[in-house]
Amino acid sequence: MTYFQTATDFIDVAKRASSDEELSEAFLEAIRSIGFSEFACLALVDQDNMPENFVRILSYSDQWVEHYTNERYNKIDPTLSRAMGSSMPFRWSESIDMSKLTSQQKQLFADAADEGIKYGFTVPIHNRLVHSASVSIVGDCEEVSMDAYNSVHLMSVYLHEAALRILNSNKEKQKKAKLTSRERECLKWVAMGKSDWEIGEILGISKNTVHFHVENAKEKFETFSRVQAVTEALLSNNISL
Repeated sequence: MTYFQTATDFIDVAKRASSDEELSEAFLEAIRSIGFSEFACLALVDQDNMPENFVRILSYSDQWVEHYTNERYNKIDPTLSRAMGSSMPFRWSESIDMSKLTSQQKQLFADAADEGIKYGFTVPIHNRLVHSASVSIVGDCEEVSMDAYNSVHLMSVYLHEAALRILNSNKEKQKKAKLTSRERECLKWVAMGKSDWEIGEILGISKNTVHFHVENAKEKFETFSRVQAVTEALLSNNISL
């Protein structure tokens, strides 16, 4: 199978995909057949103040995502800043001068290498109607043909477009999502930065019960994180601050 055929097969699936999971699985299968291993499709927005209609689909391990988030690497990641200022795809090894990185940025790449994220290729995506985004694919080596990179570029654009379509479709569902009074209470305190234990003390319930209600809210809104659930609850007028 040619790289172009791999791309067209993925595009066919992307056009029909109805969930992020289906889209992610198809994209992962495609890039792995080419020689890559993982990917991240992310809106280039402030992760601490996430706006409406942002894309976030990735295949990295939960352990790496948690570490990356806890270290606040998104604030100093040179691949993200490069993508924000560029319209052309780039290989990390060719576009990022390691000798000019800060100690924290070097630590980011060292930690990533420990996770198996050694070589990367990023496709910036800019659109005046939506938030800018980037699709990064990684692997153990970068000895991949230019035809492969061209196919990944094409697939990345379709990945983002399909993700936006699914996101907008889910927005309609989320507008209809209704939380219970307890779920609304818990999310309101989450929005104020309270932990499960603190919320439990305030509401007179156990922290496990708080966690249960927050997870239920996340499921109703089909979100990955508590912050995203809070955002959707605010947008749908389930809670107010």
